[in-house]
Amino acid sequence: MTSNVTPSGVASCSDAWTNMDAWTAFRHAGNGWHPSDVTENFAPGHWVQYEFERPVTFNLVKEGAYLSNSIASPTFDIKISNDGISFTTVGQIQHINGTYQQTKFDKLYTCKYIRFEFAHNYGYSNNAGGFDFQVIYEQSF
Repeated sequence: MTSNVTPSGVASCSDAWTNMDAWTAFRHAGNGWHPSDVTENFAPGHWVQYEFERPVTFNLVKEGAYLSNSIASPTFDIKISNDGISFTTVGQIQHINGTYQQTKFDKLYTCKYIRFEFAHNYGYSNNAGGFDFQVIYEQSF
């Protein structure tokens, strides 16, 4: 992505640090989105989400983090929705630690929105980097 609406879909978030808007979490270039308040950087409840142009079916999410403070270790809930209002938690990304990893689901999920929401932080939050997510899916027509 190169903006919150380019090339397709819509990226949004609860809030964002300067120059780390929601779309930066989906550009697959490392050091992406993170919340604006450095003192509460990884507080539960902050989220970033992507709205697909049409519902998609997926069973694999790749995630990575650039953490300039190596002891910061947040966990994200993976949530999906078809209306952007009611979300269902379908998985959790455990302790992102600065390397790319993947979360594979035992079943396929179909949704129009996917949200990554901070669930826990197991480390110091100041001076942390950003997050990058990739949903591996096949278009549903």
